[in-house]
Amino acid sequence: MRKQGLGASPNDLVIALYRGVLEAREAGLTNLFVAGARYDESSPCTAVVSLDFLSWDVLEEKFNYTLRKHALLHLFVCCILGAYTHVNAHASTLGCLFDFDNRLADFNRKLARGYYLCAPHENDCHRKVQSEKYGNSIIQLCSTLKYRTDAKSVQISIGELIMGDSYKDIIDSQIINRSKVVNAFNTIGNEIDEETKTALVELANIVTRSSNAAAGVLFNEFSDQLAKPDRSKNQLSQLWDGLVSVLPDVAKLGGAVAKITAIFA
Repeated sequence: MRKQGLGASPNDLVIALYRGVLEAREAGLTNLFVAGARYDESSPCTAVVSLDFLSWDVLEEKFNYTLRKHALLHLFVCCILGAYTHVNAHASTLGCLFDFDNRLADFNRKLARGYYLCAPHENDCHRKVQSEKYGNSIIQLCSTLKYRTDAKSVQISIGELIMGDSYKDIIDSQIINRSKVVNAFNTIGNEIDEETKTALVELANIVTRSSNAAAGVLFNEFSDQLAKPDRSKNQLSQLWDGLVSVLPDVAKLGGAVAKITAIFA
């Protein structure tokens, strides 16, 4: 299935679930949990997860459906790591997401440690992932999946991954709703360049530093409008004018202003 038919860009990760045995014949490997390609390889950012492991009696508690959920989520995270990092799997069984798990039962150690990236005295995968472009976002996703698997938390965390590490630059705020910014980036991210993303982050931060509640309300509404697939340029323009009216410093953002206003020009 071509990504274009799914409305996906070349660097969007597409994961297929397969009821069958995955093999890498050239490497002499069979009964693989996952197989995929990195963003800079042929068929970039594609992966397949075999569901056959659910019937292999691999899981220590076969009929524990919470465990099954986490087993699949672990494999999805492995697909993300394989697609967006250059960190290689290792033979050591540490319970790390990069364990090769040559013995199928070793997968249980991975589940027991919970979305774990091994420490410097082991294989140093946490540091290696952190140094990658999307590393901090992936680490945040792992933390969310381990401790907060409610749908809203996962959606926001995945949104931060899609947004990239830009989200780290948004100052924590009582008047800016960070999740609204993330949702806006999820929707519009593929339509704008990095300079426009940076401009939006600058706008969020100037509103935050102002402690201007009215500006915060307008910015949150502006983010909500950006998050709509059928966003209204007219409403965006009106919200922008209102923001400039209550917080004139916004107009002093220089080149960032041109980048932002181009969205609704």
